[in-house]
Amino acid sequence: MSSKLKRSIVASIIGRTAVGKSSIINALIGEHLSIVSSRTQTTRQLIRAIFNYQDCQIVLIDTPGYQERPKNKLNRLMNRTLTEALANPDMIVWVIDASRYQKSKLSEKRLLEKILIPVFDQVDLPITGVVVFNKIDKLKNINQLLPMLEDFKNSFPNLAKLELIPLSAITKKNINILLKILCQNSNVTSPLFPEDQISDLNERFFAQEFMRESLYDELYQEIPFGCAVTIDSFAKEKTKNKKKELLRIALTIRISSDKHKPIILGENGQRIKRMLPKQG
Repeated sequence: MSSKLKRSIVASIIGRTAVGKSSIINALIGEHLSIVSSRTQTTRQLIRAIFNYQDCQIVLIDTPGYQERPKNKLNRLMNRTLTEALANPDMIVWVIDASRYQKSKLSEKRLLEKILIPVFDQVDLPITGVVVFNKIDKLKNINQLLPMLEDFKNSFPNLAKLELIPLSAITKKNINILLKILCQNSNVTSPLFPEDQISDLNERFFAQEFMRESLYDELYQEIPFGCAVTIDSFAKEKTKNKKKELLRIALTIRISSDKHKPIILGENGQRIKRMLPKQG
């Protein structure tokens, strides 16, 4: 049976920390695939999200947020990982937080100079690009939008020809415009991945990531990003009636300081129970 997929595209989603890159990917694919948090440094490695739209297979690479002033080994590793994601994509989607545009403009210029321009200068194949202004739902006045886009064109004259897309990953406003542009820039080729595959990473990885997301959501005011999750065992078991499959996971939460342990556990272990995935 021949595949209905006749085209494909690989797009790297890049930007500073906490601009909503993972939220845009989740909005596009209609799945909660990439970990989302309002805190910075949430995405730490490359995640390839794969989905099919009409006759096109779209591969989106979720990247760590650009660390403008890397303070430690993790920050430097994240910047190196970001650079690797720009090796040879078909398209670069540069995400900017529209609600913080004026405050972050200087930082955006540094990202352009240190990451994007070297990539466009060095790659062998032509790369197309698009600039996404995310979080337009957070603008106090929507009339700020057009002057903001004009200011971007004036501030970044070498990118004046790139298409600018204002959107909201939360409300999905204009997300279809980005989807259409991805398809328009796809290549005529066979699928890069099997049609039913949604990521290049396995279930163990996502179990680990969703637990880490729960930690961030619950403990964002008390524990910094000095925690990690590792999967010790991951097994599928049949339930007693054999109609459903039970996923049994054992994991370890690694912390940077022993003083964080009672914070995570809570009184009588109630807090960590709240963070564990519910049976369903």
